Amino acid sequence: MADGRLRVTFTRELAETVRMTGLMADVAFYESTYFYAFAVTDWPELLGAADQCNAEVLKYDPSEQDEQLQATLARLGREETPSMANVGSLFADRIALKCV
Repeated sequence: MADGRLRVTFTRELAETVRMTGLMADVAFYESTYFYAFAVTDWPELLGAADQCNAEVLKYDPSEQDEQLQATLARLGREETPSMANVGSLFADRIALKCV
């Protein structure tokens, strides 16, 4: 707990190295049913060839449509889950990774 909020850190290790030269990747952390709302609060730490890559945090930017969807989700009962698959991805901060 930090300042009354649950703080979770994710470390993703790949089974095989991926050559990212000239590629871009979009990374998002979310819970598929939007049971938890995740936010990227620290700058991503790049290991390995980090000098060849750039990471940018793209914060979730709510729209009026998103607010309506959140209100609909808030009305669900404790045992109900949204019918929309991976609805949590719609509200997720993202990390845009680009390597040269």
